[in-house]
Order: sequence, then structure tokens, then C-alpha cells
Amino acid sequence: MKIIKRVLAELRKHQRFLITTHARCDGDGLGSELALAAMLKRLGKAAASPALMRGKTAYIVNDGVPAELGFLPGVDKVGRGLKALPAPDKYDALIILDAGGVDQLDWIWPHLPKNKPIINIDHHPSNDISGVVNWIDEDMAAVGEMIYRLILAARLKITKDIATCLYVSLDTDTGHFCFSNTPPYSHIMAAQLLQTGIKVREVIKPLYENKLMGDIQLFAECIRNIKLLLGGKVAVAFLTRAMFRKFRSFGSESQTYLTVLRSIKGVKVALLFRESEQGPAKVKVSVRAEAPIDADKLMHNFGGGGHHRAAAATLKIPLAKAYAIVLNQIRKSL
Repeated sequence: MKIIKRVLAELRKHQRFLITTHARCDGDGLGSELALAAMLKRLGKAAASPALMRGKTAYIVNDGVPAELGFLPGVDKVGRGLKALPAPDKYDALIILDAGGVDQLDWIWPHLPKNKPIINIDHHPSNDISGVVNWIDEDMAAVGEMIYRLILAARLKITKDIATCLYVSLDTDTGHFCFSNTPPYSHIMAAQLLQTGIKVREVIKPLYENKLMGDIQLFAECIRNIKLLLGGKVAVAFLTRAMFRKFRSFGSESQTYLTVLRSIKGVKVALLFRESEQGPAKVKVSVRAEAPIDADKLMHNFGGGGHHRAAAATLKIPLAKAYAIVLNQIRKSL
């Protein structure tokens, strides 16, 4: 593919990189970042922690790291929060992975220099980031698949550590290979990653079977209060700041919640409303939808986006108002 050659050419042109992804990073975002950083190291561009900047040339900085992803190889090298940002003179180019759009980078975007070239790699059709290279392919099940193809094109070896990161990327963004966006190639890629020696059980156990009691209690509370609307076609659940405080959990695995909502017979649209921990006037809405609802178009009405079957948006209004206007839009669509 010509675009892969362009990305590789841009990577080879620079020596120092800042790598980041969307707010509240997930398995695809973080797994892709770590695999790419390892690739850059193999290209002769050393990956390193922002805390060890002398002579270093690749920095990963996110707003945080989900606890369940703490086992990934290289995760200790990830800078957390704006304080971890290297000075602009420490890097030559910015690599943005799996961001979906500028709105998904609101935590870091205003703090980035505007004179640095951007390499934009994503699989969300809603992506509106303008880079010197924009590799946007909505047919890719995960950005990890794109990084995998990039590594192969560079004729580099897929190590066991890289394979672990990419397998997590693929598994989490395809819903364990069950989502409708999972093409045959995803299964082929997974098989090839397993040939490096990684064990599925060693990945799945820390990823999905390492929950605290508070996480389970929060999940139970959320599911207990599901609302079925519009003749059972719409299922809605809520995560509030009060619930986070009560159970001392932040419910980071929104995909799990939405999977349960979608599993209810007759449901065509699953909605999860999540209040921000920073304040009540900011709500993230995540949606999973079947035809005729296009999740990406639905969330685009509220400044968000994603995929046709899965998308999200952040509304800077209270929960009750966000619920009312999103539901009203769905009524029109149905």
C-alpha cells in the first residue's frame, strides 16, 4: 500500500517522536502505542520514559493507564498526564493513534505545539485530524492491525512483546473477535501473533479476570438500573459520580457494559451515559447500534464520532440534559 510507504518514509525522516492516543486510552490505543514504540526502537530510534529524557527519542504520553492494561510489556515507559509531556524541543514529530478526532484529544491538544508534523493513524471514519500523513482506514478492525502491517512492511521481526501488545489491541477492539467489524484477516493476524509464543491465557487473565470487588459492585448497580425504551429497541445505562464514589471504582470497561445492553433480546441501540469524574456538567455517551441507526452519524450530531456500529461523544452538559437530547435524536432516527 502506498500509504504505508508514506508513513514509513515520514517515520524515517525524523529521530524523535511524541506518541499519544485518545483520552481514557483503551487496549487498542495503548497496545498500538507500545508496539509502535518498540518498532521505532528496532528502527534505531530508542523508546524511553519521559522521566529519562537524555538521549531519548520516543515518548508515549497518555492521560492515564487503565489498571487492567498494566501488564503490557513497556507500560512502565508510558508518561501519565500533562506533567509527563516533554518540552517541544525534545521531539521532532507527533504520532497520534486511534484518536477518532480532535475532540478525543481534548486533554492534550491545547498543550501541543502547532509547528510539529503529525503522523495520524486511525480507523475511525470520523477522524478530523490534519497531519502531514493521514492513514485512516475504517476497514481495519483495530489500529493495532495497522501497526502490524507497518512492522511487516518495514521487514522487522514481530517479537513476543510486540505480539502481546498487538494481540490485546486486536482482542479488545473486536470484542474477542465477535464484532461485525472483524474481518477474516483479524483471525489470521491473531494466529500469526500466537506463533511468537504468547499464550492467550496469559493475556486474557490479567485483562479480564483481575477485577476488584468495587468494580463488580459498580457493574451490578449499573446493570440493575437498565432502562428499556421505545418498545424495547433502546437499552440505556448510567454511570454517575455518586456511583464511582460509592464503590470506589471508575468503570473503565465501558465495552463490557454495552455488551450486556446489546445482548437483551430486541435491543437495536445500546447507550451508556457516563458522568465525568471532574464534574457533573460533562458526560460521555457511548453507543452500539444496529441498522437503521448509524452510531457514527448519531454521535456526530454531538461533536463525536467513531464507527458505523460503535461511537461516542462527550457533551459538556449535565447528565439529565444529555440523556434527553440524545434520546430525542434516536427517536427521530427510529
